[in-house]
Amino acid sequence: MKIHMFHRILAIPFVIVAGISLYFGFDGSKAYFTYGLTPAVIALAIIYIFNKEIDLWYQEKFPIRFDDLELTLAQKYSPFYNSLNKEQKLRFEQRLYVFLSSKDFTAMGMEAESVPHDLKFVTGLIVVEMTFNEEEKFRLDHFDHIIFYKHPFPTPRLQFLHTVETDAEDGVIIIAMDYFSAAVNDRVHFYHTGYHIMGEAFVHQFNTYDYPSDLNWETIEKSTGFTRDQITGVLGLKHIDLLPVTISTFFAHGEKMKEVNPSLHRELEDIFHRRHI
Repeated sequence: MKIHMFHRILAIPFVIVAGISLYFGFDGSKAYFTYGLTPAVIALAIIYIFNKEIDLWYQEKFPIRFDDLELTLAQKYSPFYNSLNKEQKLRFEQRLYVFLSSKDFTAMGMEAESVPHDLKFVTGLIVVEMTFNEEEKFRLDHFDHIIFYKHPFPTPRLQFLHTVETDAEDGVIIIAMDYFSAAVNDRVHFYHTGYHIMGEAFVHQFNTYDYPSDLNWETIEKSTGFTRDQITGVLGLKHIDLLPVTISTFFAHGEKMKEVNPSLHRELEDIFHRRHI
């Protein structure tokens, strides 16, 4: 699935008009500047300002299916995608495409300046699974920026090493890539920081939902196989909100949670609308 920047294609004729107007305008005809260059520059400015909205409109109208590599990634890293029927898979793919194009991804402390597509893609798999049955704001619209650090990081708000952080005010999600990648490849032996941080973002986005309040470490430890100390050590946070931990447990270790605490599992199924899939 190639992320086509439709705004760039839309800009091509205006760039051509601007170029022609400049070429002939310098020969002495001011009409080329008035009726050619000026409207073209205005159009290009509008396209630049609204480039994301233009791309999203196009992607929603003309969705693209996964290519072979992306299909392999989805089948490898998303049991949820594999469980869907043909029609649901199409919906999943379309939503992932729109999600990726709606976010600004940034790499910090890495050799490459841009985030690799496969890392963006796997991030999208998690979000689309979590918001699959939301009709609106399924892109987690409160958060426009996703930042990856290579290792645990400090921030101005949390000035110590940690692996996940959301800043709802600035619309930022921050993730340590090493811990995230480890869990994506092996959720049995590594706590899933991806589900954790996207669960935290989900709660910010859908803050009117009636989330379960009877949360406890015993359910989490028995469901995941990780101790409280192991999970808090991975997160690196001084204050742990049990709701994102519980959401991560639900998505990464759902079957075990259903055995350990069926009532809590049922509550989360209702929140994420999972029972009818």
